[in-house]
Amino acid sequence: MKRAALSQAKYWLAQSVRFAVEVRAQRWKFYRRWITSEISDKRRDFRFTTLLDLHAKEGGALLKIDIEGGELSLLNDLSSWIQSRTPPIGIIVEFHNVANRLSEMKFVINQLTPTYKIVHVHANNYGAVIGDIPDVIEIIFAPVELDTAGRRRVVPIPDLDQPNNPLASEIRISWE
Repeated sequence: MKRAALSQAKYWLAQSVRFAVEVRAQRWKFYRRWITSEISDKRRDFRFTTLLDLHAKEGGALLKIDIEGGELSLLNDLSSWIQSRTPPIGIIVEFHNVANRLSEMKFVINQLTPTYKIVHVHANNYGAVIGDIPDVIEIIFAPVELDTAGRRRVVPIPDLDQPNNPLASEIRISWE
């Protein structure tokens, strides 16, 4: 048992090092601060719209939002911000507590639909399923202008996803 745990630890350490090397080579930017809608602690917090303004000039920004429940307020900020600026080239969001916040999610997603289209959804199998609704889902948004007949593929793309928890069954989402 200890040998398997050590082997797994070595594997994940190697994965982390490879990821760090790739990030440095690609010049990705990570912020070790709280990205928020409103500043409550000037030493810790960084306003989301300020971050968007910084990177809008560079172009080609891809947003990855996974902030354990604060994603809706940031997406509200984004939907207002993109009205007068060039939007990010894509958004990847992990939504939490989906079953209890479904109407809020729908509202925010509808605000984004003039600019973005949902191109992929994946349920996180570490989360529960409440009724028929996975409690944690990841949604990928792409600009609507990329949705052309030549670029469409079968949805979902076979073998694109892997279970977040490899020891649990995947949560299937119907596309009908």
